[in-house]
Amino acid sequence: MNVHGSSQITNPLHIQWNPPWNPNWLSASNVLDCFTNTLNPFYDPNCLNEQVRIQRLSSEILSRVHGVEYILLHAAEPLFVIRKQYRQPNQNVTPLEDYYIIGGTVYQAPDLSSVFNSRLQSAISNVRSAFEEAKSYYRFNTSDGYYFQYKNEPPVEKVDTKKDDKTGDDKRVSVFQKYRMDMLLNELSEKFPPALSLEESNENTQDGKMTSNEEPQTSAQSKNDQMESPALSASKKIKSDMN
Repeated sequence: MNVHGSSQITNPLHIQWNPPWNPNWLSASNVLDCFTNTLNPFYDPNCLNEQVRIQRLSSEILSRVHGVEYILLHAAEPLFVIRKQYRQPNQNVTPLEDYYIIGGTVYQAPDLSSVFNSRLQSAISNVRSAFEEAKSYYRFNTSDGYYFQYKNEPPVEKVDTKKDDKTGDDKRVSVFQKYRMDMLLNELSEKFPPALSLEESNENTQDGKMTSNEEPQTSAQSKNDQMESPALSASKKIKSDMN
């Protein structure tokens, strides 16, 4: 018999029990007797099964008493499922735990919450490792911007430096550099607008005053024109009649 796991481990999902029986001898008729062993860490010695065995009573009495009991829930050799349940005085049954035996080893079946947490932790761990690996390939270049450089990429052929020196003056900026520079200049001009000098501010104020003075003059002239227009038309008619 081997119990894997120290006494410090409180989670029964981390424990497995290898009983002393031969796994080839297990069957639906004797697997429950083998499970109800006091050396089994999953077995409660205060259950009804132990009382029936000590008192050498019939197993049929279990259906008429209340308490914790173990039953064989499913048998499909070499897999056996044993359930721990609480039988109430009104003969209602409440499932507590499920255990399965496969290959002669006893395990506790995990509940839905444990399965969900385990799958979620493994998924988060995989996503975190993927982001960390992608971050290691992350590169930045002033001419090309952001890009990824992988380890398995073929080496880039070296360009002759002499040709580059000859055509260095003819090089043009890339599209990324052009639009990136325009965007930076626009942002800087919005954050730090150019300050006007005293002369420009005085000129702007004088221009504003002149325009304000000219507006009433133009409006007065237009009114005078409107006033004079009927008199001029009358004099023109008199001259035409005399002629």
